[in-house]
Amino acid sequence: MIDKRTAVRHDTPQTFDSIVIVKMKVANANRPDVARKATVKEKYDTAVFERFTLSNGIAVYVQRSPILPDERYQVSACLLHTGSCADPPDAAGTMHFFEHIPFRGTEHYPSTAAIHKPITSEAGMIGGKTSVQVTKFFVTGAKSQLNTALPILADVVAAPRILEKHVIRERGVIAQEHREVMSQRKYVFDYHFRRWFFSGHPYGHGPIGELRVIESMTVEQLRRAHQTYYHAGNLALICTGDLPADAELIAVAEANFGNLPRRAAYQVPAPTLPAQREGETADPVFGVDSLTLLFPLPNLTPRAAMVWICLAVCLNSHLEQLLRRSGLIYESRLAILNRDQQQPTFEVLVPTQRHHFGEIQKALTEVLGKLTATHWENARQIIQRKLPLCFLHPIEAEELALDDLLRGQAPVSIRQKEALRDALTWEELDACRNQLLSTEPYIFRAIAG
Repeated sequence: MIDKRTAVRHDTPQTFDSIVIVKMKVANANRPDVARKATVKEKYDTAVFERFTLSNGIAVYVQRSPILPDERYQVSACLLHTGSCADPPDAAGTMHFFEHIPFRGTEHYPSTAAIHKPITSEAGMIGGKTSVQVTKFFVTGAKSQLNTALPILADVVAAPRILEKHVIRERGVIAQEHREVMSQRKYVFDYHFRRWFFSGHPYGHGPIGELRVIESMTVEQLRRAHQTYYHAGNLALICTGDLPADAELIAVAEANFGNLPRRAAYQVPAPTLPAQREGETADPVFGVDSLTLLFPLPNLTPRAAMVWICLAVCLNSHLEQLLRRSGLIYESRLAILNRDQQQPTFEVLVPTQRHHFGEIQKALTEVLGKLTATHWENARQIIQRKLPLCFLHPIEAEELALDDLLRGQAPVSIRQKEALRDALTWEELDACRNQLLSTEPYIFRAIAG
């Protein structure tokens, strides 16, 4: 699980702090790469996402924020709420096949070479990715090839040739991927955790699915899933980087995506909390025991989410120090706000030996009780010192925008998110701190062996 920043919509872009930029340039005068980042950040970091709508209702979000060292673009076609959470009952792993099958051939590009060669020949790339909440297809390259790349991307989404020979081949590929994934600690942990915390819900399994489903997948199942979910009602386009003018970009998008039929968007049912407040599983793949403390939260406004994220930043260093002094196993970023699902949670995960589990809860309570406004100011200064060295790659911009869309929010620029965070007060963090101190957590114990 990863820490994710949260967005808020502003009508006008925020200006970047030029004083910080000047200090950074002086301190790094002998580092041209950093100076170049600063120059580009000054020029582009205030870019906001503009929203356009195609004739069939597909939303197109555009942010121009070139990357280094050469300026390129990325266009992502995102099927929202149609990742593994849209797998049919008893068929976990169905949607993951669409990360593979469309690249074997489409209606107008009937082979892998026909799809990839026009894009890779100009140093571009096309691919797909499946998560719990989204299946996305993306293309990246120089903007001069956009007219070539977008028709291919649209065909991959709308018109894959789902043939028996391709399904048979991908069964073997995905089955091997499943074996590799399920030999890694973090994925095995996620598998067991989801089965407990989201039992009986579409979030109760990850994208890799079940091996028995993978090995028995049929053409008919995949065609039915594609017909059900791959339409304009579930689709959004996110365009970032070095892009053509708005009129040209939207005209190309309309020509290639505007004819997709539109149906009602798929709605994932709201998850419910587990009946048992404590869960436990054992697996030798874990390698080390771990304790996870989870504090479920209500649906959060963008500002409230940022408060919880900043509380995690403030808490982490002090909790690590205490665990280190106590001789317990620890790793960085113990506490996070997890908003990957409709049920946001504040989580503290500590790899440690099982006989230390009770001490971990006591340590968390002790550290929370000692946090003050001074700790928050110190954490804020550390964050702000890092900002001038940060540059938002279009891929990162796309990922943050996608997070916003999945939460029902309009995507905004990283600078606007930073401005939201900078406006937070200790009183807001203190209220969340007190909420944790007065709330009984859900507990998940992962035992190695």
